[in-house]
Amino acid sequence: MTRCADRRWLRVLLCETWCRSEFAVSKRDPLAVRALDLFIAVYGAFAGNMALTTLSRGGVYIAGGIARQIAAKLGDGSFVRAFTGKGRFEDFLRRYPVHIVTDPKIGLKGALHVLQQDD
Repeated sequence: MTRCADRRWLRVLLCETWCRSEFAVSKRDPLAVRALDLFIAVYGAFAGNMALTTLSRGGVYIAGGIARQIAAKLGDGSFVRAFTGKGRFEDFLRRYPVHIVTDPKIGLKGALHVLQQDD
């Protein structure tokens, strides 16, 4: 196989992932909606665990293509319930800031910022 043929699966996978999230957000496919709901609950639980693990002072920043596509869905309650559902830490996490980064070039901008800093 050529290198180009080897990468074809990645293009298909990325397209299918985008289509699935589009179908889920637009509620055109009940299975996609259920899958997205489950993903958001797991995403929220993991983000809450990371918040407790790192105790970062600025909160949690969620970035990336998937976060941009489902940003509206992240605010519907299931993410927050999973994020804060940590027993005795629930009140603490309710006050913990969660930021959704929608800039598609945030990684490049961050890398540029690091490169421009003097040592």
